[in-house]
Amino acid sequence: MQNDEPDYKPVKQETVMRMRVLPASDPAFLRLQALTGKPCVSRMFIETATIISAGAFIEVFVQASASAPVFHAAGQVKSRRERTSPTAQPAGIAVDIFEMAPVSEAPAPRKIPIPLPKGVADCLTTLLGRPVDAKPASLLSYKPGVRMPSAVFMFDKGDTAAICLCDMSLASRLGAALSIIPDGAAVDCVREGRLSDTIAENFREIMNVAGSLLNHSGAAHVKLKATHCPPEALPVDETAKIAAARRLDIEVSIQDYGVGKMAFLLLD
Repeated sequence: MQNDEPDYKPVKQETVMRMRVLPASDPAFLRLQALTGKPCVSRMFIETATIISAGAFIEVFVQASASAPVFHAAGQVKSRRERTSPTAQPAGIAVDIFEMAPVSEAPAPRKIPIPLPKGVADCLTTLLGRPVDAKPASLLSYKPGVRMPSAVFMFDKGDTAAICLCDMSLASRLGAALSIIPDGAAVDCVREGRLSDTIAENFREIMNVAGSLLNHSGAAHVKLKATHCPPEALPVDETAKIAAARRLDIEVSIQDYGVGKMAFLLLD
């Protein structure tokens, strides 16, 4: 799907004030479900790095400029386009809109901002003292019970705010790079399926600092609750929350150490 197709109006990422996937329990989900198959009122191609699958029902608040009215729209995702190179068109979703109307005011801000790949790269570059690149990536798959390095973040009242998942390749290389441990130690961790004590402790420190990516002015404070590294698995009560999360999946490249993937899963 191309965002310049005449049937799909392009919507720039910076004009999107809020967007969320509607859970099946939401009354709007049932209302939109009943409208599928009927003519839509509009079509939008919304620029977003967030992975949202075709068939999902979403709502979005859009404001073209500071002086423009805010519009609320709701519809069904028909397809998704990935960004294949830095010079390619932005990633995004094509949405058939079934409901659209102006609203009197903007929605309340999200409790947690979606981190941007550049923000993640800048944070890790500063922390590791070496260049780090990050770019949107395909979904980092996770199945309950799979032992994958992870971090759980919480609001000050204790409820879970977000989860960060990393593949073994990235977690081991992040932990090694923090203490300038040779990359061979990271390769050993991947082969053995577990992090060494030092690399696991470094991974925790990195996740603690990464929590700053989930905080912004005027929103509820988020902090690290715990990290879980193989052979320890992410607790079952946390894995149950993953399916409904907003998420950002990225590929991270660390100079002299290599590449891996991570995903930020936002539970607000």
